[in-house]
This record gives sequence, structure tokens and C-alpha cells, in this order.
Amino acid sequence: MAAIDDGATCLVDALGEAQYRGEQNTSGRPGHIPTSTNTPAVGLLEPTSGRYRPLDDLAGMFDADPAARIITYCGGGITASSDAFVLTRLGYRNVAVYTASLQEWAADPANPLVTD
Repeated sequence: MAAIDDGATCLVDALGEAQYRGEQNTSGRPGHIPTSTNTPAVGLLEPTSGRYRPLDDLAGMFDADPAARIITYCGGGITASSDAFVLTRLGYRNVAVYTASLQEWAADPANPLVTD
């Protein structure tokens, strides 16, 4: 919750674009955590080989300040781990995974979610 209004923290949603926009609901309530950006973990992989894309390609996929605290999340923390792994490989040093992710966040109706 504190990260939403903290300009020194970037939230990264690793779910697909439709889930981020709130068009698909897999966590009980649709949408994303306010102020988060969306970098779907599936896009980090080459479609034919299933391997991670080259680092140069991956570097352009994140809209995050390398000096900021970065917290990745998804539905339950698994997919967010892929984004966190790539960010770490790119040299980001203050990366964390919200392990309970939207399973926990969406379960509390007091926690805000945004749909676009």
C-alpha cells in the first residue's frame, strides 16, 4: 500500500495486458494496483524457443527507474518472479516480488484496483 504513493518505488504487474486492464479476472477482482506499469512475463520470452529474449531487447521492455525500489507482482507471485529475474539480470539491484500478489491484494476490498 505504501508503494502506491511512494515516488521512489515502481510497481510492475507481470500479468497479461487483458488482466492488467481488468478485462480478465483471475484474482477475485479485476484490475491492477494503482501506479503500476505492465510488463507481461510471457513477453520476456522468445515465442518459438521459450528462452528469454536478448538482454538488449529486455532492457527496452521495462519502464522503471534503475535507482528505484521495484516490486513485481502477478496473481500469486510465480509469474512476477520472471520479471524480477530479468530486472536483476539487467542490473537493477533493489528488486522484490510481492509473493502473495493479487491473491492477497484483491481479497481485501479496501485495497484499490484500477481498470482501464
